[in-house]
Amino acid sequence: WVNCVAWSPDGRYIASCGDYADPIIKIWDANTYSCLHTLSGHTGGVTSIAWSPDSENIVSAAGGPPYDVRIIIWNAVSGEKARWINNIQPPYCVDWSPDGKYILSGNSARDGIVKVYDAETGVRLAQKIAHDFDVYAIKWSHDSKNFASGSWRSIKIWEWDDVNNEIVFQENMGQTYMINSLEWMYDDTKLLSASKCVDVWDIKTGCCLSILSGHEGDVYPYVKGAVWLSDNKIASCGGDRTVRVWKAVLSVNATFEPKILSEDSTTMNIHVSYMGKNIKDAEITVSSDIGSLPISSGKTDSYGNFETVFYAPTVIRNTTCNIRITASKPGSEYGDGKINIPIIVYPKILLINVEGETNVYSGENSTINIHVSDYIGHVENANIIISSEYVVEKTGKTDPNGNLNITFNAPKTNTEKTCAIMITASKDDYISMNSTFNINVKPEPEKPSAPPIIYLLVFVLGAIGVTIALMLYVLIHAKKK
Repeated sequence: WVNCVAWSPDGRYIASCGDYADPIIKIWDANTYSCLHTLSGHTGGVTSIAWSPDSENIVSAAGGPPYDVRIIIWNAVSGEKARWINNIQPPYCVDWSPDGKYILSGNSARDGIVKVYDAETGVRLAQKIAHDFDVYAIKWSHDSKNFASGSWRSIKIWEWDDVNNEIVFQENMGQTYMINSLEWMYDDTKLLSASKCVDVWDIKTGCCLSILSGHEGDVYPYVKGAVWLSDNKIASCGGDRTVRVWKAVLSVNATFEPKILSEDSTTMNIHVSYMGKNIKDAEITVSSDIGSLPISSGKTDSYGNFETVFYAPTVIRNTTCNIRITASKPGSEYGDGKINIPIIVYPKILLINVEGETNVYSGENSTINIHVSDYIGHVENANIIISSEYVVEKTGKTDPNGNLNITFNAPKTNTEKTCAIMITASKDDYISMNSTFNINVKPEPEKPSAPPIIYLLVFVLGAIGVTIALMLYVLIHAKKK
């Protein structure tokens, strides 16, 4: 297969290299399609080529078997070697900075090292351990101030400090597979990565803005390369033997309350963008299978926003309303953005929860907490009516947290007794509900009974006897003296 191709900046030439075991590079005339030069010199399979910004030279690396530790710079006009750079480990990928001053390389020796060389002298200016595995892709930004590197499950952005000749870490971007290629947008605000899919990254935040999935089959490489055709178009090629062009599709996002009550409403804030850029004057249409939308169409404002209100239908059971939103921009390169979102509508029913001691003794007081809610949350100012002869507070209203506390006065009883407390909760527009809370009242614990009189007499007489015996003992000893 053809492993990689590179078009010269002036558009006159195309350079190509074969599969991972092919050490040959070819230079083609872009107008006549004839081969101008066959470049032989690498001992390993060529894995990366890049043009100098003046289209006069090519830099190449051979990270394929049997591997070549040299970076070779070729004269594209004569087809001869201009010079080469020796390394200890074989480089896998190379790139020439747009300002023409530097050559960048990434190692294939699983050491994750990236290096920056002086393009004119080949002197190494800096190196950095950038990843934990081979560096498979590397790319300078258009202003030559930053570069991106890709490895196994890893993409990183680096700043090139040309004053101190240092590589400074900037941003880390997550990935799930091997990175085959990287491509900066013309204004250096976004980055394309080719892996199992094509991912679009925001350089400033490190966030993934879009994932382009579509190359078929489990054939390596899944996506070999991806490039920008314009702000709104991307091209990619993959192991499924296809080249695909991706059209910009508007991104639609909606914020709203996903759960509301019967006959209530929720404001829907709809935002339209493309890769983080707000889209003004996009045409919006909104529809629902049930419920109503007084404003069902319109255009986004200068911030890409559109607002409407959804009114829930009357329901007696949990019901899902499906909202469909479409954003389009006729006359532009943008494809329509569409999303379907569900809103769950609950019936307006009061729910009662009662907590308190369920076992108390005769004559004791106990606090009972009544909590009223609906399917969404607490219900404030719900009317409470209590039916029980053992509760002083017969009516009340719930506080902002939906709570009302009452006191249960246990009756006097000599036998175990169950007391039922009937609770009714009501509020305008709600279906009233009843609940019963049972409390088991136990008789008072028995007190210890008084000892029989005989035991008391025995105790008293015994105490008198002991006293007399002591007195006699004292008198006898006194006479002896």
